[in-house]
Amino acid sequence: MRSSYAFPLAYLIENTATQFAYGSSRAMKDSFHELCAKIGSPVVLDAANVGVTELTIKTLWATDQFYQDARRAKEFRPTSGPRHKQRGRPRNTAIPAAVTAPNAPALLLKRGPGRPKKFPTAMVALMPTYKWSYPRAVEQGLPDLLPGISDPAFSKHISSFSPGGNRFKQHFSPVSAAELSTLLHLLDDSYSHSILDITHGAAAGVILHLPASESFSITTNEYLCDIPADFHLDPMQPESYTLIKEHHSMHIIIVCPTLPLADILIPLTSIYAQHVACCLISKKYFLNSYYSRYAWLISLRAEDRLFIIPSDSNGATDNVWMLIFSSSGVKHSILRDSKDQLTGILLASSEYVLTS
Repeated sequence: MRSSYAFPLAYLIENTATQFAYGSSRAMKDSFHELCAKIGSPVVLDAANVGVTELTIKTLWATDQFYQDARRAKEFRPTSGPRHKQRGRPRNTAIPAAVTAPNAPALLLKRGPGRPKKFPTAMVALMPTYKWSYPRAVEQGLPDLLPGISDPAFSKHISSFSPGGNRFKQHFSPVSAAELSTLLHLLDDSYSHSILDITHGAAAGVILHLPASESFSITTNEYLCDIPADFHLDPMQPESYTLIKEHHSMHIIIVCPTLPLADILIPLTSIYAQHVACCLISKKYFLNSYYSRYAWLISLRAEDRLFIIPSDSNGATDNVWMLIFSSSGVKHSILRDSKDQLTGILLASSEYVLTS
């Protein structure tokens, strides 16, 4: 073999001092010594001496996993359905390529003597990604979702719970099978037949086995890679929804956000849901609120796009299902029971905010 080259054979065995290969066996070491006896002693580089550690390797794996999911999204076909043939989009419900302003009028808010301030209900075009773990980025990006002035202290609070923040654990709050069944029984599957469970870790696998979900095509996403799902994309990034939407419809988006991240996840899913965004949230979201959030909710109610019901029939939890529809027409087409039980009650405390 050496005679076929002008120079001696050179070879490199990386990281043979395997500090992190805890499963190495005696047979592996014997094979290595046998190889060295036949081709000569190698030049050995210890990975730890050049800065390659266990944390570095795990980081590279996680980064590679993200790009694999992003590439896979372009060729994705749902693995959990549909249970019946896809019937296509209903008429006049196509989603434009770019986020456009709705035709609803702006909401007028009183601000004392003088001219009333216009509160725009339209959403601006979103950037593909936001660095939510930085308070300054939250302060600049949050008005894209909730028009209004952002409080620096509140922005710092959100950034600490976002991925990369020092208090981040997960995006979701747990949801029970009974709560999911309450929601699915409310929705008409003959009008909307595809579901994106964007925070699947809230009840991993549960929605796929509910009898009420048999007539829906279900796609799952969970940011944490140790929870099985179709995708592992960040639900707080607009780019994640764009990747999924290229080859899979999102008539219904289900999201169960933690309370600190609700002001990002709820408006974001309401923008990308083709028919309705279904949000499981604590009543504290309404009762312990602030000006911009209340004004946004009141504007949705004025457009007849908001619907709120208890999360289960027994009232055993403090959670509610808040449904945000793409239009008033879609709302009355998709709901099996249009009796709104809680919207007026939960928004009643906002009256003083809008008139003071």
